[in-house]
Amino acid sequence: RMYINFNVQELSVELCGSTTEDPIMSVAAVKAHILMKLLPDENQTKAFVALHDLVCDDLRLGSTDRTFRRMIGRASNNHTNAASRAKLAPNDSEVFLLNYT
Repeated sequence: RMYINFNVQELSVELCGSTTEDPIMSVAAVKAHILMKLLPDENQTKAFVALHDLVCDDLRLGSTDRTFRRMIGRASNNHTNAASRAKLAPNDSEVFLLNYT
């Protein structure tokens, strides 16, 4: 068995098509926690990912003229309503969780 645990302060990944000249999307987060479990005795691989303040942008050539290229992103303080802002502490962040088993 092998367990791999990553804690990354700033994470940025660009997903591309057949070459790096063909970007599809970019993914960025300010804090990332990734736990991978390789379990050969159970013939399983598991991954648990927590991404804080995740931002995903569409980088496809066909989307360059679109108004909304951001697919996932945190609302800025200007766009959140007063009730939501009152609940958040200044250091709070939104967390995106992904589990693969």
